[in-house]
Formats: sequence, structure tokens, C-alpha cells
Amino acid sequence: MTVSLDLIFWIVATVIFGIAEGVTVAVVSIWFVVGSLVAVVLAALGVPVGFQVLAFVAVSAGTLMGFRRFIIKSDKKAELPKADDVVSQVGVVVEPIKPTQVGQVKVDGVVWSARGLDPDDSFETGERVIVCKREGIFCIVEKYDVV
Repeated sequence: MTVSLDLIFWIVATVIFGIAEGVTVAVVSIWFVVGSLVAVVLAALGVPVGFQVLAFVAVSAGTLMGFRRFIIKSDKKAELPKADDVVSQVGVVVEPIKPTQVGQVKVDGVVWSARGLDPDDSFETGERVIVCKREGIFCIVEKYDVV
């Protein structure tokens, strides 16, 4: 049994594309893996090289287009609210805030690091607070008094 060079080429290409996909965090070459697998089958069946290349390109492009919508949706990162969006919002303490310790508050479903407006303020888990301002990554909060 003789193995054709085109079959070896497509097997090596499939392995290289597979390794490239495996070592990256993003989806970058899975469509080439699928296309080269089709080319491997065609090469094993003795189909001419021109048709193998055409099938590789067509299947890779088709796979890319077919998965494009899925990839774009899964690659979107959750957008954090803008800094000013949380100012004047009421939140709930989820990690106690002490005079010498930064805590955490949850505002509109997002957890933020927080400190008290007065350096001597303390807030326990479950207390409601209002965000007075933002300083860098910290929400500066004070007790929320319902009038």
C-alpha cells in the first residue's frame, strides 16, 4: 500500500491546525481542522489535488460562516457599567466594610469594591448603602436612609 504525498500533507495540516486551536484561548483554526479532515478523506479516496484544495477552502469557509454567529456571541465580554452609572445608586453590602478594610457592595447586579465615605464608617453584610462617588476602582458609600 502506498501513501500519497497529498494524504500525508493533509494529515500534517490537520494536526498543525488542531495544535494551533488547542494552544490558543480563542477559536482561531477549528474551521481549518474541519476543512483539512475533509481533504484527508478525499486524498484517501484518490480524488485529484485540485478538488482536495477546493473542498478544503469551501468547507473551511462554510464552517467559519456557520459558526460565526456562535463565536461572536460567546466572545462578547460582559460590559461593566460606566463609572458614573453607579453614583447615586442603592446597593447592598456583600462583604463587610470596616474602617481599615475594603469591602464589597452589589449595585445593579455588579459587585464593586467599596469604602465608607467617612473613614470611620463600618457596614455589615446585608446593609443597604448609597454610592456617593467613585474613586478609581472603589465605590465610596454611605448608609442609605429611607426618608
